[in-house]
Amino acid sequence: MTISEDDVRRVFEVLFSRSPENDSVRQNSAQARDIDDLVHKVVFSPEFQKRFLSQLYTGMTDELVPLLTERVVFLHIPKSGGTTLHRILGEWFGVENLHPERHNGLYYYSAADLASRLVFSGHYDYYSTNLIPGPSKKISFLRDPIERLISLYNFHRAHKPEFLKRNNLKLPSLANEYLIDEYFARPEIRSHPAINNTMARYFSDEPQILFRWEGGHDGTQSDIEKLLDQALQNIEKFDFIGFMENYEESIVKLSRVLGRQAPSPIAKEQVLDVLMDSNSGMRRIEIQRPNDRTLAGLEELVAYDRLVYAKAEKLFRHQA
Repeated sequence: MTISEDDVRRVFEVLFSRSPENDSVRQNSAQARDIDDLVHKVVFSPEFQKRFLSQLYTGMTDELVPLLTERVVFLHIPKSGGTTLHRILGEWFGVENLHPERHNGLYYYSAADLASRLVFSGHYDYYSTNLIPGPSKKISFLRDPIERLISLYNFHRAHKPEFLKRNNLKLPSLANEYLIDEYFARPEIRSHPAINNTMARYFSDEPQILFRWEGGHDGTQSDIEKLLDQALQNIEKFDFIGFMENYEESIVKLSRVLGRQAPSPIAKEQVLDVLMDSNSGMRRIEIQRPNDRTLAGLEELVAYDRLVYAKAEKLFRHQA
């Protein structure tokens, strides 16, 4: 099966912004099996490689931050005041200096891309933050582990069902389906790494990109004690950890660590009561709290997180 000469011309116009020579039209229409095969041939042609990849690498080199420039790396545990801090970091260092990755996707960027930014702020695991070149100040914020889980549930539940379906969000979809006591009783919820001792996992040496809901991975992990030991050692390498429970005081302390002026007042982002009315993907819900039995059962899900939280408090709560 061959493709038409018109197909060849369209591909050349899109990829090269020019019409092909007649010989190229005849040769490609005769040899390419289909459009995908033609695109593959063109992209790996010497002309395309020389013209576009050289431009790409040259552009990256021009934008690289000097290697010894100190970066700021914010490991953002969900529902711990991180969106507000992300905005403040943009005000302090300029939004143009923030890396665009907000989730745990630093693994998918080239070394040159990571070297081109000054500030990193996202739901990163500790492992991925070590891919960032040069010296850095590592920072994070923590929240009482059980209060974090309750906040995460209500945040998920407030999303509109059509938004969750369109974006294939499994954990929030279950929060939509079940009331809070039913939700935290379900085994697939209790074993999920976004629920089960998340802090210990994200501060450990274990890359968290390997966890997949559909993969049937047991989020409880038999070696969670090993991950805890790693996490307790790794938080000692942080320059600052703040606490949601005394947020404004923590921001003031952080401003001193980073040599910046603390904002006054601090306008908080991602406040659920506001989001339920202002975010098009969310709806207004009645905020739920678990009953005493569920609260007791949640302790199993935060036992290791509590040890991480306590270690961080010991190191940073009384920092000047």
